[in-house]
Amino acid sequence: MEMTLRLPQNYVEIEQEEMMYLDGGGSSRITGTLGQLRSRLAQAINGSHIGIAGSVGAALLLGKVGAILGGGMGAWFNNVRRHASTAHHQANQLITRHGINRRGTMTTTWTTGRWVTGISVRV
Repeated sequence: MEMTLRLPQNYVEIEQEEMMYLDGGGSSRITGTLGQLRSRLAQAINGSHIGIAGSVGAALLLGKVGAILGGGMGAWFNNVRRHASTAHHQANQLITRHGINRRGTMTTTWTTGRWVTGISVRV
């Protein structure tokens, strides 16, 4: 038996990234010098490393329940670390081009559950 997906003629195709925003979410914008923004990103990266270590500790101390809770927490902190690291690299490139005192904007986007979907730095 062959199954075929049939869509109406007026359907709109959207990418998976866009689907994450359908249930809500939001964004925040911070302005400052590129040096200040890079420093905030470094703090986020360092904080996420501590969070990942804490989630591993929870998994070891609490057994199976800890593994479930710690795994979810670890995934969240790793997600933040990954996006913050990419934005930190962007900030370094902008500092090289424009100088550390140039004003810039950092934008963070997230889903309803506060799952970070992007962090970017622009001048």
